[in-house]
Parts: sequence; C-alpha cells; structure tokens
Amino acid sequence: MSQSAEEFRLGVYGGSFDPIHLGHLRSELEREDTSYSIDTLQSVQADYPHADLTLIIGMDQFSAFDTWHRWQELLQSVELVVMERPGETMSDSARDMIDSPLQQRISVVRVTQMDISSSRIRQDLQAGLDIRFLVPYAVRNYIRTENLYLNSVE
Repeated sequence: MSQSAEEFRLGVYGGSFDPIHLGHLRSELEREDTSYSIDTLQSVQADYPHADLTLIIGMDQFSAFDTWHRWQELLQSVELVVMERPGETMSDSARDMIDSPLQQRISVVRVTQMDISSSRIRQDLQAGLDIRFLVPYAVRNYIRTENLYLNSVE
C-alpha cells in the first residue's frame, strides 16, 4: 500500500545576494555555472515534489523582476511574495505586473525589517560610505580587497 505525501507550502528567499548582507538568511546553492533563480527553484521542487513553492523577494528585486532570466516561466511555477521595504517604491514595470493577469500569483507584504538591501549597499559603496554594519566582516574585506562595486551602481 503506497502512502501519498502531504502537500505543503515552502518559501524560498531569493534575489541577487550581491553582495551578501546580514539581512540574508543563507547564500545561493553552489553551482559551477551562473546560478539563476529558476534553476534553484527547479532543484528545490525536485527535492520536495509535494511542495507548493513561494519565492520571497524584496521590493528592489521585484522592481527589476522583468529582467530576470526566464522570469515569465518562473512566475508560472511559483507564487511570488514581495517584501515591501521601508522607503522603497515600485517600478513602473512592477506596477504593470501587479495590474496584469499575473497579479493572482503576486502578493506584496509590508514587513518590519532592517532597512537594508544589496542595491543600497552597492549605492553606499559607490558613494564611499562605510558598510561595516551591513555585511559580515569577511564580505566587507573581500569587497575591499577586490575593489568591488566602485565603478557602477544599478
């Protein structure tokens, strides 16, 4: 007699993690090639076939979601929860997604959290500001050693 597995919802925290900061729960899976969110979520789905996947991202990532690799396919395979961060606004392209038939797969949630994002860290570095309390010590040292994020900011 076979036993059917119970379905459950599984949240996956996503985004660019570039640079990794203290607000992130964990880093991306190790891959030899470029790692895209769709690949990660397909791996998670293979590991947990009875899970309904929810991708959790910040507003900064949602504002550029239409630039993600295979974003339409990604949105068809998961529910999307967007964490509204303090002081951030939604881009026009993100607002268009909210106003489209895709809105059924997208939830925007206001959360109390640290006012921190990878986008802001890159901007702070470009402006010459200290990121000491925003990233782990090893990440800060690596950024300094490699002179990262000094030439351009998104």
